[in-house]
Amino acid sequence: MYQRIKCKVGISCLLVLMIVFLVCPQVCLAKREISAPSRDESIAYYHFLVAELWGDEGKIDLSIEEYTKASQADPQSIFLHNELANLLHQQGMMEKALDQCEKILTIDPNNIGAIFRMARIYSQQEAPEKAISLYQKAIVIDKENPMPYLFLGQLYSASEDYEKSIATYKLLIGIVPDYYVAYYYVAKVYLEINMTDTAIDYLKQAIKINPDFKSALIKLAMIYEDQKQYDQAAKIYQQLIEQDPDALEFRYQLGKIFILQEKFDESLKQFQAIQQRDPDNPEVYVKIGLIYYEQKQYSKAIEAFKKYLESNPSDEDVRLYLGIALEETKDYQASIQQFKKTITFHSDSIKARVHLNYLYQKLDQWPEAIQVLKEAINLQPKTVDLYISLALTYNQIKKYQEAISQLSHALTVEPDNDSLHFYLGAIYEKAGKFEESIGEFEKTIKINPKRAEAYNYIGYMYAEKGVKLEDAVEKIKKALEFEPNNGAFLDSLGWAYYKNGQLEKSVVELNKAVKLITDDPVIYEHLGRAYYKKGDLPQALENLKKSLQYDPNNKDVKQCLDGIQMKIEKSR
Repeated sequence: MYQRIKCKVGISCLLVLMIVFLVCPQVCLAKREISAPSRDESIAYYHFLVAELWGDEGKIDLSIEEYTKASQADPQSIFLHNELANLLHQQGMMEKALDQCEKILTIDPNNIGAIFRMARIYSQQEAPEKAISLYQKAIVIDKENPMPYLFLGQLYSASEDYEKSIATYKLLIGIVPDYYVAYYYVAKVYLEINMTDTAIDYLKQAIKINPDFKSALIKLAMIYEDQKQYDQAAKIYQQLIEQDPDALEFRYQLGKIFILQEKFDESLKQFQAIQQRDPDNPEVYVKIGLIYYEQKQYSKAIEAFKKYLESNPSDEDVRLYLGIALEETKDYQASIQQFKKTITFHSDSIKARVHLNYLYQKLDQWPEAIQVLKEAINLQPKTVDLYISLALTYNQIKKYQEAISQLSHALTVEPDNDSLHFYLGAIYEKAGKFEESIGEFEKTIKINPKRAEAYNYIGYMYAEKGVKLEDAVEKIKKALEFEPNNGAFLDSLGWAYYKNGQLEKSVVELNKAVKLITDDPVIYEHLGRAYYKKGDLPQALENLKKSLQYDPNNKDVKQCLDGIQMKIEKSR
């Protein structure tokens, strides 16, 4: 009887229709071989039509009022009670919606729609026990209907009763073996309890039944991503793209996977395909820029980053990448401008100031290099790495006391920071404060007994000074326990042996060092001097020449070479 209105009518027209319908319903229905409705049904129908009209106009309160009148006029109409319950539910009037569902169940105790609605309302009201009871009732009424199983399984899972949730889904699978959605939901529960392999098995079964089941494919791809099985994840995303070439989210994920695999050309193809379909998507320019950056195609990276920044000028990370890319092309002034712009948008940007410090150092603009780090420290006075950077900047221009002052202040922030003690020891050594330097390296080792370079530093300093040579050897050997293939440490050991007169051992260790570090003038000098003292003048000559090749201005090496060449000439 109750059918949706197919055209727009006014309230006055409805009133006229109602009067005609009430006064002479037989006339209205004369051409139909059906009995005329009762007066109450006619009234109900009128209020139903008015309710529909108010609903079309978005006046839900008035629609509810008319549906209420309609259901009161025709209390046996399940349709009217259901429509009213639906509106009440949508408006959050839960108790009234439940009341309408109860009326439906009085008329039809097995009405699945009313049972489902009541269960959903109880779930929203956080009354899972009542909702569970209703879904169980629905299963009894219609055991082959999959929906109550799915809802019941979700309720159990939400209550962390995973065993019952799994059992419910498996019961559904037993009844409807080809219902692939059930396998998907079982997999989700197994993921909740960290049984990933079992979850994968169920997802594969769901996909076997329905190869186009996107939810299962996406979930499986995500699992493979988490497990770093990128080839497997990529295959699934490629399958999803074949199903829907315009599904850009799958191309995006595939592109990201290819980046992780360093398959930059394949990744670029995916993001360029996205760009063609969605040219106004700025995020794609970022990915393309990052790919070009990784490929060292800095000009193209710069172009992509600039394109993105046209619509997102305040993005700190992308502007930093632009600055770094410009730095790689040695366009230092342009790079500096980008880092300055970053600070314009983000006055608290530490990263921009650290990069500016590096660039100013390259350009020998030392006051500017120092100033940006001071600004950074003012912004983050408890970040000790900034003090280290400032100290190392002072060290570059031999302002050792200022460097010591910065590190000493940082130690008031973190007195047990081994890096602060280590760098302070290094600066003291540069400043010629031998005892203070050794003291800081000893503190470093006490805080961090695995700090290999601190052992090496002490050993090398002893060797250079020609004191405690046995202790020097032991300290350097300790460093090599942590880093046995460190060329600098092997050089230190060889030099300590040289100072101690153990020339055979010296030559062995120094030869190991030059194989690991092939361009260090100091190591070649040490090896040349060891050969010279050992009496092997040709080897001494060869290695000292290599030292001079990498450091042409070393006067000591030149003098030593001249002396060796004179000896060789005299011996002829």
